[in-house]
Amino acid sequence: DGWRAIDVGSSVYLNGGLVKITQFISAQEVAGQILQEMSTVEESVAGSWTLEQDDWSVANGYPRWSKFHEQRLLYGSSDEFPQSFWGTRSLDFEDFTRSGTADGGFKYTLADATGPIYWAMSANQLILGAENSEFRAGTDPLSAVSPPTIRPFGDDGSSEVEPVRIGTSILFAQRQGSALREIRFDDTQQSYDSD
Repeated sequence: DGWRAIDVGSSVYLNGGLVKITQFISAQEVAGQILQEMSTVEESVAGSWTLEQDDWSVANGYPRWSKFHEQRLLYGSSDEFPQSFWGTRSLDFEDFTRSGTADGGFKYTLADATGPIYWAMSANQLILGAENSEFRAGTDPLSAVSPPTIRPFGDDGSSEVEPVRIGTSILFAQRQGSALREIRFDDTQQSYDSD
């Protein structure tokens, strides 16, 4: 027992596939539409599947920004999930379906961020500006299979003002809005610097 009428519209990830619940029949049975084929038709053991609600809604809010990066469309920072960003499947800018392959959709949360992620900028890495810090997301392409290495590299914090990219530099307004800062890649140290 466990299915509820309010589960209609939710998605179930199981056996490497995705099923959208379309009808509540009883506490033991629901009907659904297969959105992504499962790897096996064997019964899933308890705890090996997840029931997921839509992240974006009137109640949860909608993303505050979007950006193209590495053949994906990214969205970030909703009211309910201010430190998260989502990516579409590679080369399919309308499909957020997760899968067991690297080109699947994903959702990542910046554990070290406080306050919202205000912006993202596509450079040789994905650069994210949060209220408390600036972050870089890995050196390899973003993948749905393995989460990127997300590291803070500044503690200036960002404002809501959209940054601009000039050559290899990114200019952004600091958290208080009283300073303009420059992010650039240091070839010698192989890291980002914020001046």
